Amino acid sequence: MVTRTLTGEIVLDEYDIAEELIKTSTKKADISPNLDTQGGYTLSVDKEYVKPIFGPGLYAIFKDDICLYVGATGIDIATRLNRFVKSMRGNLRDDEGHAFGTYYRGLHGDSFDGIKVIQYPYNEDLTALKRIENAMITMHNPFYNRKRVQ
Repeated sequence: MVTRTLTGEIVLDEYDIAEELIKTSTKKADISPNLDTQGGYTLSVDKEYVKPIFGPGLYAIFKDDICLYVGATGIDIATRLNRFVKSMRGNLRDDEGHAFGTYYRGLHGDSFDGIKVIQYPYNEDLTALKRIENAMITMHNPFYNRKRVQ
């Protein structure tokens, strides 16, 4: 259902925004550790380099075609992916963290085989980011996010 203001402007809720981000997102990118890069990883689709997003937004991490985790950041997607890679490799500093990466590594080891990510840049209304993340979690139904709320 479309919601409008008194002046007729369309108002999008967090589900509308999440759906639009998913529809307009890039393909799932392979993520692999690469110490020769600033972030410690590279992203690629069909062996073509994909630039990490240095800005706010959301991201989803997949194993093959199964969504495992959805996260959001008001600062920098690239940094969150860097922390995921570092946690998978066991290289996090004491002041860093990525709970999903640590959890996944504990269960499955440090292999990146089949691990893919989608970046969803979003920098319009950062106060809505948590609500959009929750909507995207509902839509993707990621295993790790579900486990944490049960």
